[in-house]
Amino acid sequence: MRGTIRAFADRLAAAAHVSVGVPQGIVVSMDTGHFDRDRAIQAYIRHAELGSQDREYFWGWDAVNDFVHTAPAEDAWDLVLELVRRAPDEVLGDVAAGPLEDVVRLHGAALVEWIEGEARRDERFRWALGCVWLSRGALPREAEDRIVQASDGHLLVLDVDDEDSSSADA
Repeated sequence: MRGTIRAFADRLAAAAHVSVGVPQGIVVSMDTGHFDRDRAIQAYIRHAELGSQDREYFWGWDAVNDFVHTAPAEDAWDLVLELVRRAPDEVLGDVAAGPLEDVVRLHGAALVEWIEGEARRDERFRWALGCVWLSRGALPREAEDRIVQASDGHLLVLDVDDEDSSSADA
């Protein structure tokens, strides 16, 4: 399924009664040839720098988020690696707790060797990986253990207490 970020942003802006500065022609689809990756990365980083009150560059956050959640694992991985490389130190934690965490959670089992290799090669990536939080069981145990080890043991795996979660639903 294919749609423009502009149409989505217009609907979002109308619902929130705000003006969102989404550039014309930005398209996100499963066909990565229609995704303006460079502009989305720039806007994502600018939005992270400006904070959650920013509306002008929110479309970049939304485009990256949508892409990471819908693209094939390898394409999502490539985008996140580029974000890690280009993000200033001040916003690397945003990338880690956002798109990197999502890629690890959604595709970690399939990408475990790539994650390990990148963590060995790139200290900055390894630091970002250590900022990721996962729920125990989100990945097969072997993949989870290997990714935690790749982060030098800093990646946080949270135990989900069935009693606490069921009482929160009541």
